[in-house]
Amino acid sequence: MQETSISSSSQLEYSLRAYTDQDLPFIFNSFLKSYRQSPLNLCIPNKVYYEEYHRVLEKILSNQTTGVVIACSESDPGEIFGWLMASITENGPTLIFVYVKQAYRHLGIATNLFKYAFPQYPNNLSYCFHTTTGALWLVHVYGQPVAFMPLKGH
Repeated sequence: MQETSISSSSQLEYSLRAYTDQDLPFIFNSFLKSYRQSPLNLCIPNKVYYEEYHRVLEKILSNQTTGVVIACSESDPGEIFGWLMASITENGPTLIFVYVKQAYRHLGIATNLFKYAFPQYPNNLSYCFHTTTGALWLVHVYGQPVAFMPLKGH
């Protein structure tokens, strides 16, 4: 994956790059805390939620068709603003999850991550982890409803 530099309208300069092993603690932490707020998970006890979804995320990341794009500071690649995880499944391209730190939301980071990961907006895109905010954002960026498709075997 080629690193790409981006300047947002707020003068925030950041790069898009592939994830490294050093990024994994941030990816796991932000996914687990963010997805915990999904209405689908509210009735799951914390211990069960964190153990099971940590295992699910490990399995997803071990799949060779899964990729993660990181949005990070141009001057400090270890300072992460957000990330996007995607995979190719038997149903086509699948958006697994997008996360942007609260302080950097509404600056176009998630949209740029999405456009980088899916440059041609495939007409058979699906997503597999649902949050209300995420679903609304996806319709806004994609311009049409997108199919919710849970990943099989995870």
